[in-house]
Amino acid sequence: HKRADEMERGLVGSEMWIRDRIDGDCPAEEYPLSKKEHSLEYLREVTHLRPRTNLFGAMSRIRNALIMATHSFFQSKGFLYIHTPIITSSDCEGAGEMFQVTTILNQFPPHSIPIDTSTKKINYEKDFFKKPAYLSVSGQLEAETHCCSLCDVYTFGPTFRAEKANTTRHLSE
Repeated sequence: HKRADEMERGLVGSEMWIRDRIDGDCPAEEYPLSKKEHSLEYLREVTHLRPRTNLFGAMSRIRNALIMATHSFFQSKGFLYIHTPIITSSDCEGAGEMFQVTTILNQFPPHSIPIDTSTKKINYEKDFFKKPAYLSVSGQLEAETHCCSLCDVYTFGPTFRAEKANTTRHLSE
């Protein structure tokens, strides 16, 4: 039949055919999200289920619309979208606390992390990056270097600030 022939030749690109289905019980008393409203504190404990809530579903749709509008605006003005590094050794903007990225903790047992005896600091020679590395708090430095050669550029993070803030003005993932 024609449809099977198209599938074999790869002509049906974005369709998914489901041949089996999953059957089983889903007792309401064990299901982690009931129809009632849940606190943000509880939703932080079940992050994989947050998109199923009205709040996070709405936030995702709003965020998508804002991002698309921003991209459309800058693209219509001739700007180039650039991806900035997520991992950096720079404290951009002196933003305070940063999340450190290291492989040393996996390589050495507790209390035996390599220390440079002269400086009394961690010896990063055996670390993946060979120096302290952090999740970026800003894409500004990278955007500035791109501006020097490409002129009009913009970026959208992601960026990470290591400030403990569980307030209504901060989204702590």
